[in-house]
Amino acid sequence: MKPLRIAVDARSLLCREPRGEGKSLLRLYQEMLLVRPEIEAIFFGDHKTRDFCGELPTGVQSCMVDLPGDRFAAWENLYFPALARLKGCRILHCTSSGTPRWCPLPTVMTVHDLIPILVDDGQTEQEKLRFATRLKHGIRNARSIITVSHHTKADLQRNFHELKQNVEVIHWGGEPLSMPEQSIPDASPYLIAFGGGAKRKNTDFTLERFIAIAPRAPELRLMLVGISNPRQRTEIIQRLERCQLTDRVILPGFVSETELERLVSHACALLYLSQYEGFGLPVLEAISRGVPVIAADRTSIPEILRGVPGCVPLDVPHAVEEAMLSISTNSELRRAWQQAQSTVLPRFAWRDTAIRTLAVLDACH
Repeated sequence: MKPLRIAVDARSLLCREPRGEGKSLLRLYQEMLLVRPEIEAIFFGDHKTRDFCGELPTGVQSCMVDLPGDRFAAWENLYFPALARLKGCRILHCTSSGTPRWCPLPTVMTVHDLIPILVDDGQTEQEKLRFATRLKHGIRNARSIITVSHHTKADLQRNFHELKQNVEVIHWGGEPLSMPEQSIPDASPYLIAFGGGAKRKNTDFTLERFIAIAPRAPELRLMLVGISNPRQRTEIIQRLERCQLTDRVILPGFVSETELERLVSHACALLYLSQYEGFGLPVLEAISRGVPVIAADRTSIPEILRGVPGCVPLDVPHAVEEAMLSISTNSELRRAWQQAQSTVLPRFAWRDTAIRTLAVLDACH
């Protein structure tokens, strides 16, 4: 019997700066190949594939389909499924909340979130329409649907009553605890947060909460990672100049995985105050490095921090500020949160994620 060959829409990974969804896809297939070394996967990408600088695991090959433009979404609707069949794939794994209009092979769709149609995140009307169209194709064509959280499943069922497939919730995974004793530089402690142009990331809210507590914690700094938009950087710098805090907020922009791991590992805490997340992988990544998390009480995030301290009410800014101040100045409280939050890690093992994903793929081809 021939090994299972999977065609994967990997555009979220095969680019210059892959974000959380792409990184999670890579980690998932790394683990799937450890569980079942005989499977084969072809990661399909568009013209941005030539900018990808990472490494793919043994058993995964990439295929770039470089089109001069993408009129009628031809990459996804025609070239991806046609080439997948030509290359002998037995199943399509469409990993970005949509499928081709035409699916000549059994198809599994993974839905991370419904942000473009539920949240005003700066998308154009055309972007919203394209997302909804792709998702409707998936609801019509996919034999099975995976969501990465119960919250995303509920959103999907609430907004698409025509949904008839079984929807399987398979959380992303986290790594085992690797830093049981965190090392924080005494001379320059800092909180770390992930910023960006997306409104839901709540960058302005995070910055304002730090500005509010700065006089009460004169040694504390804020590391705001991921601010690469020139206009947004300028606005933040101007805000800090007015508050005379330019030396206490660091804007390193987009950083490598190695540098990000170092920055997170030495932080007092991760601030994850997003208004909407499909899952919230950075929460697990910080916890696995022994770094406590102060997170929003919204959408999927409480699924991760169920039963442990960490979620704070975004509609009570004072409560967020007090949590930031307490965690950064009270080492005993910080250690208690770290120990409590580390107990969630066994619920989010990548091996379990891989095994359950393989079971869905096996059942559909």
